[in-house]
Amino acid sequence: MWEEVIICYQQVGRQAQAERIVRERMKVEGESVKLLCLLGDVTQVGPSECLFVYNQMNVCLFVCLIMIIIHKASLFIHSLLIII
Repeated sequence: MWEEVIICYQQVGRQAQAERIVRERMKVEGESVKLLCLLGDVTQVGPSECLFVYNQMNVCLFVCLIMIIIHKASLFIHSLLIII
C-alpha cells in the first residue's frame, strides 16, 4: 500500500512528499531493499546507498540504478540537441 502512495506522489511531481513518506516508513520498518529502492526512485541517490548497505547486486536496485543512468543520459542528450 505505501509503495502505491509513494509512486502516486512521485508521478504527480510531489517528490518531497514521497521522500518524506519513504523516510518515515524506513524509521518504522528499517532499511529494506524495497524502501531503499523507492528512495532511489524519488531522490535519484538511494540505489547506490542501498548497494553499499546490502553489499549485493539486488535486481530491483540494479534496475533503479540503470533507470537513473538512462534518465541522466537522456537529459544530457536532450540538452545537446537544444544546443545544436
